[in-house]
Amino acid sequence: MSESDKEITTEEFPFTISFSKTIYGSKIPRKKRAPRAVKHLRDFVKRHAKVENVIIDQKVNQAIWSRGIQKPPRRIRVKVVKTEEDTAEVFLEEAMKERKGIVPELITSVESTGTKDNNE
Repeated sequence: MSESDKEITTEEFPFTISFSKTIYGSKIPRKKRAPRAVKHLRDFVKRHAKVENVIIDQKVNQAIWSRGIQKPPRRIRVKVVKTEEDTAEVFLEEAMKERKGIVPELITSVESTGTKDNNE
């Protein structure tokens, strides 16, 4: 079979990854919690999607680091897309933002100014 005959199959998996036990439950120093959360995310995806290469989207990384290095979120909802046999990409699931009522425009204004814009 030539490369043009092969179809690229993609599989999508939604996951809720809990960082509670690995970060807050064990004796992890405060200054190493967010980097440990990223490592835990990468290991989780490797184990469950059965891949070797994991590409983490920038929005997922920003969501983990949103509260700083000392207090990453206890859990995060992601969508894993397995593109090739040994590669998977991790994206933030947008449904999580809509359920909590967070407006994307508000997030960008907080990031750019550092404070919320009060519409009074």
